[in-house]
Amino acid sequence: MPVSYCIVPVSPLRARPAHDSEMVSQLVFGEACIAVGPAENGFVKVTCIHDGYQGYCTENQLMASKDEPEHESLHAVAAEWSNTVYTAAGVPMQVPMGALFPKAFEGHFYVDDDFLHPFYEWNEENIRKISKMYLNTPYLWGGRTVFGVDCSGFVQMVMRFFNKELPRDASHQETIGDEIGTEDIQCGDFAFFVLAGKVVHVGLLFDRDTIIHAYGKVRIDRFDQEGIVNSDTGVRTHSLHSIRRIKSKN
Repeated sequence: MPVSYCIVPVSPLRARPAHDSEMVSQLVFGEACIAVGPAENGFVKVTCIHDGYQGYCTENQLMASKDEPEHESLHAVAAEWSNTVYTAAGVPMQVPMGALFPKAFEGHFYVDDDFLHPFYEWNEENIRKISKMYLNTPYLWGGRTVFGVDCSGFVQMVMRFFNKELPRDASHQETIGDEIGTEDIQCGDFAFFVLAGKVVHVGLLFDRDTIIHAYGKVRIDRFDQEGIVNSDTGVRTHSLHSIRRIKSKN
């Protein structure tokens, strides 16, 4: 099937083909998708290639290409909080951290030589550096950028910088990697949290006592064997379900 690429900084992915429909996720500039249905009301139903998520995207926010999708072979990612892209007419556009620049964009968009950064080495310094760049980003259901992000979108995008694509939802992310005990926690491990028997939240551990996660905003809170305690109020906000180690490809 023909592949299309997101050509705006971030495009909402909606549950139904309507602007007032729930936003279930987002496509970030340069991400690829495949149409799985005909255009309807200016929207097209797509499957996101990087995580298999489906939803309705505004048709004119996509560019069709005859090229094969290249997400598996990309070796770089836009790493600044905001990055400048130029249209073929020379008009600048700001795109967020995590944006990509596929070969299909050549001749349609232009970027400076330092637009893309090689994937980062998986170590504590880089894990903290990348995740902290999202601090105070407001919580946004379905969000995946520094302009608004939900809990699973946050960890999904952080892992992109280390050449690891994750499923979209926390409940699916919890099914990959290796489960570990609290005594074996390392920086970069994932903690999952449960409500009414269902995994509903995820965060990234810095150490045995500290977690960064999207809850109201991206914030750093206290962590213990029972879950998360709000660092500002002392109130326990989340109950621990499991801890998993999901390694990057490098």
